[in-house]
Amino acid sequence: MRAARFRQAQPPAQDGGRRHGGIILLMLPDLQLNDHLRLRKPHPCGSYEWTVVRLGADIGLECKGCQHRVMLTRRELTKRMKANLTKKDEQKVETK
Repeated sequence: MRAARFRQAQPPAQDGGRRHGGIILLMLPDLQLNDHLRLRKPHPCGSYEWTVVRLGADIGLECKGCQHRVMLTRRELTKRMKANLTKKDEQKVETK
């Protein structure tokens, strides 16, 4: 007969996610086409700003500096994204 294996308790999530029954729930960004995003690190052309050009399991982004296109998973984009500039623009319009 096999000995029962038990998983050790894991430390709290360090990535900002919430732990629910052993599953880490990440807060994935709510994005729409043509949203303008600011990422944490610059593209080699020097631009920090990107435009969302494709939505799905992978997110398509286009650099606003050189129009280079990349595909990132939602999880990777969550880690790299600093701010959604489109939402800030909408808040400014609503307050005026």
